[in-house]
Amino acid sequence: MTIKNERQSEQHVKQQVKQQVKQQGFTIVELMVATIVFTVILVGAMAGLILVGRIYYKGVTNARLQETNRTILSEITQSIQFSKQAIIEPNLTPGPITIADNNNPNTDTGFFCVGPKRYTYALDRKVTPNPSQAKERRHGLWADIPAA
Repeated sequence: MTIKNERQSEQHVKQQVKQQVKQQGFTIVELMVATIVFTVILVGAMAGLILVGRIYYKGVTNARLQETNRTILSEITQSIQFSKQAIIEPNLTPGPITIADNNNPNTDTGFFCVGPKRYTYALDRKVTPNPSQAKERRHGLWADIPAA
């Protein structure tokens, strides 16, 4: 009976050692799988964050554009309301007129005058700070007082 007890205790010790070895840590495969899962989640979160940033920037840009448009429209409206002079439109034919431009002689630009101010606008043009192509302009609408 003692031999049987010894064998059982040896088996019991072996089982405990195996359990301790198993409980010591993760295998390399388990770590790699966890790293891949974490990377996929992180990439998805970053893509979502970038998308939210772009949407926010677009909203801020649209809000600034609308505020600028309101300011310009208000200025033109006040010029028309408080000017005692007639609105002068140099070209009576419908559509924009062509004005010679130093960068592009074929630019479709229109203008109208309210009192002493001239409001000039460029149609179908991309507004950029540094125009380099034919369809790019520095301004889309501007006001000035022409020399008499």
